[in-house]
Amino acid sequence: ERTGYDLKLNGKDIDFGAAIAEQTGLGRIFSGTISPKLEVKGKGLAAGDFAISADGPAEMKFKSLSISTLDLLGPIGEAVNKTGKLPGAKLGAASSGGGLSLSGFTALTKFLGGRLRLDKPIDADTPLGKMNITGSAGMDAGMDFTSTIQLTPATIAKLTGNKIKVKEAVPVPLKITGTWDKPKVSGIDVGKLVTALVAAAGKDALSGAVDDLLGGDKKGDNKKGDKKKGDKKKSTGDKAVDAAKGLLGK
Repeated sequence: ERTGYDLKLNGKDIDFGAAIAEQTGLGRIFSGTISPKLEVKGKGLAAGDFAISADGPAEMKFKSLSISTLDLLGPIGEAVNKTGKLPGAKLGAASSGGGLSLSGFTALTKFLGGRLRLDKPIDADTPLGKMNITGSAGMDAGMDFTSTIQLTPATIAKLTGNKIKVKEAVPVPLKITGTWDKPKVSGIDVGKLVTALVAAAGKDALSGAVDDLLGGDKKGDNKKGDKKKGDKKKSTGDKAVDAAKGLLGK
């Protein structure tokens, strides 16, 4: 029978990046400070045994956490571009190439067969906007997270080359899988992204952006034929809504 272990650990202000680099083959892809509280049991004594047998609660308080390999804006921009629903505009990645940084948060987790599962969603601030994360990650570095990132107006402006300026944050649901050193961002809900842009911007704020994206020409609005009595002209806001519906394929 294999030897078992009963690990209880209360740490404070540990260099998370250095600890992961020393204990795994991932290298220095993390930075940040963690105060962990673990009560984990399992079988075996080797590091590999912990990865497949660890069970028990783990509370992890991060003062901050940065993941150098995880870029969200690039995949979001590419997903929107591939749909062709924004003709005349190509969304670019506003990422600085520094990965993703999260502000202080507490992760209430549980080890189950070596896999770390979030008992409660993580809510954290990032330079892109507020982020909600649920799911799990294996000690083998495999990830399976579902997330919603609330892109701020400033982030949207950068992503769209200042062609769309919104007044409120825009929620973008997505999935993060792959491994910590080679993450994959997929399942990006582009439909919700476009719909949220229309709703958040409002008729007046969106009209100019939609006209720019669609190559619209308002010069025809002042034609003599439009001034005939009984003609019902659409307001700029109504035109924006019609154009937005066209973008959504509705």
